[in-house]
Order: sequence, then C-alpha cells, then structure tokens
Amino acid sequence: MVNEKKLSDIVQNGTLEDIEKKLRELQLETVELHNFIIQNNSGDEVDVVLVNLLIAQSEFIEICGTNIHKNISVIALGTRSLYELLVRIKTIISNSEQVKKWSSEAITDNIQILEGILTLGHSDSNEHNTKALNDRIEHLKITRDKYELPEVKQPMPTGNLVDNVGLRAEHDGMYKLYSKLVHPSSFLVNFKESADTKNVRDILLIHAQLYSIAAINSIGNYVGFKKS
Repeated sequence: MVNEKKLSDIVQNGTLEDIEKKLRELQLETVELHNFIIQNNSGDEVDVVLVNLLIAQSEFIEICGTNIHKNISVIALGTRSLYELLVRIKTIISNSEQVKKWSSEAITDNIQILEGILTLGHSDSNEHNTKALNDRIEHLKITRDKYELPEVKQPMPTGNLVDNVGLRAEHDGMYKLYSKLVHPSSFLVNFKESADTKNVRDILLIHAQLYSIAAINSIGNYVGFKKS
C-alpha cells in the first residue's frame, strides 16, 4: 500500500503495549515538527496549513493510542483520519494551489454546519438566534471574497485526490475496511466478534503508524526538518 519504505522497516509489531509506546513516540515527533515550523515561520500560507494538519495528526495519533485496548470503531476512526490527513498533506505539498481550495473548504464546512443548526433548531421562539446565524453565514461569504478564495460548494472527497498522490490502491483497499468499522454496518453490528479480531486491530494500528510516519517524512522533507 503506502510504499515509501518497506513496511517492516518503519513500523513496529509486537504487543499492544509496544505499539502504544511507538504511537506516543510518533506523537512527540509530530509535535516536534510542528514546533519547528512555528519557530522557522516564513509566513508561507502552506506552512500555516501544515501546522494545522500536524495538530490534527497529533490528536488522531492520541485517539489511536489511548483507545488501543478499546472499541475497534474508535481505532478505525483514528486510523482513517490519519490516512485522510496524509492524502491532504501530500496534495498540498505537491500543489500549493490546493491551499486556497482547502482553506475555502473550511468556510464551506462552517456555512453548512450553521445551515444545519438553522434547520434543526428553527422555531419562532429563537428569531434572534436565527438572525445571528444568518449574519454569521453572510460574514463567512464576505471573508471568502475578501481573501479571494474560490467558492467550494462541496468539500472534495478524499477519493478524488488519491490518484494525484499515488494512493489509489491504498484507498481502494483500506477504505473498504474503514467503512465497515467506522459506520454501524451490518457486519459490525451483527458480526462484532469477526470485526474486532487481533488481525483487524493489528492492521489498523500498523497503518496508523505508517500514515503518521509518511506524513512526518513528507512535511519534514518539504520544510527541511531533520530529526534531533
């Protein structure tokens, strides 16, 4: 799948405790890289986005590590999120024009969330709140225009990005597994013992390491970071 190096060269097998320790180390490396970019900030908008992506990576590594003995769906969510972050990192590093689209997606997401709140919470008794939410939506649209960001009507699905960063096989293979474990699929609900086996758990945790390392290496090479 992700084949920047041989899998056996860069990830740890062993007990769950061994893997938990490795995930903690990867989280520290992620934070170290984050701090390096902050300390050497060039004002580049790509650097700003990479900092935010590293913060998210650290959080999802922690989710995998702290839930290593717990619900398989939580581990699957953490691993899938690390994969999606890797796709986004590689996309932005390979094409800086993607930064504006990615930034604009945040505005689109925010608008859609506010629209969802309006739909779910609308009533005549909260007219003041409704006006405040609509004002916020308009402010977000003005902000998008101010910074000349492209209007993104729908966030770009991960599957639409993978071909350009060489991760199509990874997506087609692993995403099938993630979708069955993250969502309450018939398999997860009716065959929980088959869904949560040592083999499945090992695959998820190995790939959590793999995605994290690939992201650290990709960003590290881009910003000229060398591990201490």
